Amino acid sequence: MNSIIQFVNDWSRRGYEKGEAQVFWLSFLRDVLEITETEKIIKFEEPIPNGFIGALIEDKKVLIEQKSSSIKLEVEVFRQTKKYNDTLEYSRKARWIVTCNFKEVLIYDMNKRKPELEPLKNFGCLNF
Repeated sequence: MNSIIQFVNDWSRRGYEKGEAQVFWLSFLRDVLEITETEKIIKFEEPIPNGFIGALIEDKKVLIEQKSSSIKLEVEVFRQTKKYNDTLEYSRKARWIVTCNFKEVLIYDMNKRKPELEPLKNFGCLNF
């Protein structure tokens, strides 16, 4: 629990998408989820037609779209991220779509008929 509190404290006044997104996710995976060699499981700025996916954890079928802290995580952010997922080959499509603005993390389970928000604790079910 201390690692989560420390992580939140470290990131509470930060939130620049282009300059801090990669460090944010590497830190989250390492310091909160306690994953070693984080750089081996996550790919950043994965090119797709007409854009880039913020991050992919292909082994776990996770697609992450990071926004700056000033951006609200509304339905449009999810729609954009789902479109990115739709451009991937079937074998690479994400089961979990994650949108984040440094303050909030929303997780959508694409295995459901209508994607539903899942609690952050479900991130642990990915068995890292």
